[in-house]
Amino acid sequence: VYLTGTIDEFTLADTIVKVRSVLKNREESKVGDPLNLIIDSFGGCAYSMFGIVDYMESLDVKVNTICRGKAMSAGAIILACGTGTRAASKRSTLMVHQGMAMSSGKTGDIRSSANHYSQMDDLMYELLGEKTNKDAKWWKANMSHDKYMTASEAIELGIIDEIG
Repeated sequence: VYLTGTIDEFTLADTIVKVRSVLKNREESKVGDPLNLIIDSFGGCAYSMFGIVDYMESLDVKVNTICRGKAMSAGAIILACGTGTRAASKRSTLMVHQGMAMSSGKTGDIRSSANHYSQMDDLMYELLGEKTNKDAKWWKANMSHDKYMTASEAIELGIIDEIG
């Protein structure tokens, strides 16, 4: 299954449909085999990212996540959350950063939105803390700006398990 382009509600729905189709149409001898999710994405919407991660975690089979080209922002989080082997090709580029948000309206609404976005960031840091070699506090302290990395650096941080 390929996860390419912007991660949004359409990508979420498309990923679920593709995964269900692959799992439904597998040969009987391959029913328990891991599923490969190939990622080449600049990232996108945090809500859709969490939806894809939650869906991967709900499956009865392992999901190998594999970066080919780039896995940035939401794409890198999905890569890190694979339930099987997590890999990237040797010249892939990965990037993580704190969430981005835009808000307008009444002052109270802006405060409410800011609190919500802060909670979303905390969820992301906790998720990375669970899936990598660094804890949530480390991620929070190191994601205030875009953090680009090579596949080798991603192994050191625990975002991926291997280069391949």
